[in-house]
Amino acid sequence: MSRRRKNAQQAKPARQRVSAGKVHRELIEGQSAALLQELHLLTRRGDLNADARRKLKQINHYCSQLRPHMESLLSDEDVVSSESSPCMA
Repeated sequence: MSRRRKNAQQAKPARQRVSAGKVHRELIEGQSAALLQELHLLTRRGDLNADARRKLKQINHYCSQLRPHMESLLSDEDVVSSESSPCMA
């Protein structure tokens, strides 16, 4: 088998892009597409490209790790309101 043919068979799958109509599926409760627009994660057409989708997953994971600690701090002292933290939505 030729080298070119082997490389073609081992090619990575195409990166997944999320169309504007399906972006809401990637959001967790309390997030909005407007937030993603402000963070420049959406394209001009409102799509979520593969790199931005990966970044959004990282942000969501970080928020899920941070949430229990924020909740314990808020239960001790009500210094920060839950409305002021996007991770607490």
